[in-house]
Amino acid sequence: MLAFAAALMIALGFGIWGMAAGQPSPLKEAVLTAARPLQKACTAVEAWFFNVRDHFRSVDALKAENESLRARLIEAEARVRHAETLEQENESLRALLDMRSRYEEYDLMGAQITGTETGNWGYRYLLDCGTAEGVVEGQCVIVDGSIVGWISEAGRHWAAMETVVSSNMRAGAVVTRTREVGVLLGDYALGKEGRFRMAYLPDGPKVKAGDQVETSGAGGEWPAGFLMGTVESVSLSSDGLGAEAVIVPVCDLTQLDRVYIMRGFSVGER
Repeated sequence: MLAFAAALMIALGFGIWGMAAGQPSPLKEAVLTAARPLQKACTAVEAWFFNVRDHFRSVDALKAENESLRARLIEAEARVRHAETLEQENESLRALLDMRSRYEEYDLMGAQITGTETGNWGYRYLLDCGTAEGVVEGQCVIVDGSIVGWISEAGRHWAAMETVVSSNMRAGAVVTRTREVGVLLGDYALGKEGRFRMAYLPDGPKVKAGDQVETSGAGGEWPAGFLMGTVESVSLSSDGLGAEAVIVPVCDLTQLDRVYIMRGFSVGER
């Protein structure tokens, strides 16, 4: 192998000398023939080098394009979030205008729920407004034409709302279909199931499962005419002197998001 390489180098040397001296072409032809594999190798190496260079240039271009697309995507997502926020605000304003048109006699104010806790006294929510916005203890809270609770505590820029499944709840009520009257009461056991009861119904009532129950306004504890829930079942009271019904609230109290405070009406001491 070494001898062949040495011979090739000597031939190349003579070939170059011969070409420089203007020697006949056979030796020139031999030199060029022997050098052809080396030329091909050099050409291949050069092509590989340029391919590698172009590849890295392409990768850099893709990285730059990727960063540009990522920035545009982030900007687009921000615009979508902003549009969704505006849409939610518009929906809230439309809902507030609708509520105010239906209940013109009350001073309604929208409030956002910022927190929740479930304890021995039923559901309790924290709201994003307080005494600085005219919120005081005892004010009623409604959603979709239904009373869902009242303000049980108020700070300067926050308030706590106790819901109708709290064991502290008490309000006069009437069955919409039969006009039979009774009293809505919170119940500890039922409250854990998201329900309350209607007590002191007359013996042998006509009330049936599916009947709707609304506030009667009796005693001034709640304003009259607000839907409270639907009768789930009816049974004799524990003392046997009347009947009582289990009521399912109109709203799912675990899914509340935005509520409306009646600043023009407050419930009495409980």
